[in-house]
Parts: sequence; structure tokens; C-alpha cells
Amino acid sequence: MDAKLKEVHYHINNIHPLTKEEFKAFISIFEPATLNKKEYFSLAGEKELKMGILVEGVVRAYVMSSNGTEVNKQLFTKFQTVGGYSSLITKQPNKLSYQALTDCTLFTASYNDMLKLYDEYRNIERLGRVSLENLFVAKEKRELELLTLNATERYLILKKETPTIEQEISLTHIASYLGVTPTQLSRIRKSLL
Repeated sequence: MDAKLKEVHYHINNIHPLTKEEFKAFISIFEPATLNKKEYFSLAGEKELKMGILVEGVVRAYVMSSNGTEVNKQLFTKFQTVGGYSSLITKQPNKLSYQALTDCTLFTASYNDMLKLYDEYRNIERLGRVSLENLFVAKEKRELELLTLNATERYLILKKETPTIEQEISLTHIASYLGVTPTQLSRIRKSLL
């Protein structure tokens, strides 16, 4: 097992442990993939067919606002699952686009193949359920931060949870994710020096 697969195995076991046989079945449906900076994992308006485990890099999920501005809804970093879950589940087109903000390495799999594993392996289905529960908790946390915290507090949380983010992506993308303008973010950063 190469180093990247070992890292994925370790990460998966922290979510829900799999036996060697279960992990072998799980990883067998995934293929290594790369995304170059600015390349898309998937586009709004298309039906999502696959999911990915991000091993290196940063991917954003964004939507176009009514005035034509791109608004970053989510930033995905190491070992997060990338893809339009709503589209996978509902079979409706994506509302968001998923774009690499850096060169990325990931493992991708067909969602239909994952569903087959759920039927065959109870622990893999449990892994999927726990992963989605974690995703729900993270989504609720993010929504509450946007509703209850000021921009400085949101910025400090992002820095704590993703300490290298400012070295990896542009401040424009960070500002969009925080819901502020680049000028406002610059002021926040200066006030914290």
C-alpha cells in the first residue's frame, strides 16, 4: 500500500474502522486522479455521478450570485469528501460548481459503486452514514457561524482549523468564503497584527 493510500486508510479508520478486507473493497472502487489549479471536479447544472476524497490541495464549492459574483460556499481541504451530495442523492443537477484552487490529488469513485458497497458491507454503509452525519454537523456549524459571529471571529476560526490556508489560496477566495470583501478581509488581518 503506497503512502497516500495509508493516509486515506488512517483517515477512514478515524471516521469508522474497517477491516483490511472491507478497506480493500472500499478502496477498490476508487481511482487516483488529479485536478490542476482552476480545473473543475464538477459544474453547476450537471448531474453529479462521482465523489472524491481529497488527498492534497484545496477545492472550493461556489455559486453564482444574482449579480454575477462567484460566492464560495465551502472550502475542501485534505481528506474531505468532494462532490455534490444533493445531486448524487436527488439525481438532480448540481447547484454548485466544484473547482480546484490549487493543484489537487484525490481518489474518485462512482456513487453507484459506493451504493453497491453499502449493500454488501455493513461497516462501509456505516462509514457512509457517519461521514454524512459529520458533514451535516459541519454544515450546521458553518451556518451558525455565518449567522452569529462577526467576520473577525469567522476568520480566526478558519485560521485555527486550516492554519496554512492563506499560503495555499488567494485572499479573494478566503474573503468570499467568509462573506466579506477583500478590502474588509485586509482590514481584519491588519487589525490582528
